[in-house]
Amino acid sequence: ALLLAGILWTAARKRWVWTGLGLGLLPWMHNRNILLVLPILAALAMAGKNGKVPLKTVRGFALAFLAPLFLLAIYFMGIYSVWSPLGAHHESFESLFSVERFPINFFGLFLDQETGLWFYFPAFILLPAGIILGWKRRSFLLKAAVSTAVFYFFSMCFYQNLGLTPPSRYWVSLAPLLLLLIAPAIQWLDRKRMAWKCLAGIFYAMGVLLAYGLTVVPWMRYNKLQGEAWVLCVARKLTGLPWPSWEPSFHSQPVEMRSYLLSMLGFAAVALLTWRFVKKAKNLRGRS
Repeated sequence: ALLLAGILWTAARKRWVWTGLGLGLLPWMHNRNILLVLPILAALAMAGKNGKVPLKTVRGFALAFLAPLFLLAIYFMGIYSVWSPLGAHHESFESLFSVERFPINFFGLFLDQETGLWFYFPAFILLPAGIILGWKRRSFLLKAAVSTAVFYFFSMCFYQNLGLTPPSRYWVSLAPLLLLLIAPAIQWLDRKRMAWKCLAGIFYAMGVLLAYGLTVVPWMRYNKLQGEAWVLCVARKLTGLPWPSWEPSFHSQPVEMRSYLLSMLGFAAVALLTWRFVKKAKNLRGRS
């Protein structure tokens, strides 16, 4: 996450040698980070077509980018006798992405009680609105952030290892981009939009409370209910509804159709709030 933040910082200041070096180092952190490198490279290539880039700049960027990758290939050849990165269990990288994993991962990456982004930090329900408002701005950095985040998310929807390890950590490297993407929505939340501001503040407080409690309280981390499921079990006792069994999960228990229906209700609520939020922002911009 810190490396990606540094890449964004150098790219914003057009220090392309350092940007290339940072991108070349990303796969050293984890081979999964190639899913971040590819869309960023594509965005830089598209931006380069729109303006004249000195050959010296291109050469410096390419050398800084390729040097760490060459060393990485040497590293893997020395250890695994292959030039390209392997998966966690020595399987080929492309074999980690299976089509049948897409439905459960698509819903689970956001809403799963073990791993979902919105469960861990509900303030990110501002993410769709931020993406829409940010894409309309004439900012290369925002457009690159949008395309990278969307590419990474849909790639991870195919990732078969999501059921084997705690997938919330897969969001870590993307955190700087997510913060950047909700910025346009947060900037719109000034004093004149108190209702939206209060709603966002409530979700923010919920996210802080859940994330802090589930992280620092040992018995909530290590008991048999596994922290997040414990919260849903409390909700089950209070409401009488089987919340734990209704949430899509990446673990071995079967996922029923009602799990997806419950997730769709969440998506529908977010879609409605986003539509109202963006429409309000557009109307106020038109008046001004």
